[in-house]
Amino acid sequence: MAAVVLSLGSNCDGRNNILMAERMLEGIFSAIVFSDMIVTEAVGMPQGTPQYTNVVGVGQTALSLDELTAETKRIERIMGRSKSAGLHDMVQIDIDILQYGTVRYRRQDWLREYNIRLMREMDIPVCTKYQ
Repeated sequence: MAAVVLSLGSNCDGRNNILMAERMLEGIFSAIVFSDMIVTEAVGMPQGTPQYTNVVGVGQTALSLDELTAETKRIERIMGRSKSAGLHDMVQIDIDILQYGTVRYRRQDWLREYNIRLMREMDIPVCTKYQ
């Protein structure tokens, strides 16, 4: 079993899309818990971009990193996300793997204020080592 930290975000019907993604993720994890939802301004996006709803999830899975990545991408596709979506499009759901096992990924996401706040809520130590 591998410990996993996920970051979820949506700027289109955020609450409902986050809840739907959480239900789907519960189906692929042996155990997973989610932080409270928070609403934040879009980071690095043009003015007027809708606010994001964000959540952090912490779980345990028997899936390999490649299998987990494929599953998170599958959930994104089911929920309407496409590879051709541009940076400034509406995001139904974005699921990022921040940690798998002892390896931490996506340094920029570990440093985002909203993720730091949500990770503290989940008692996840702030990261200093990244892939």
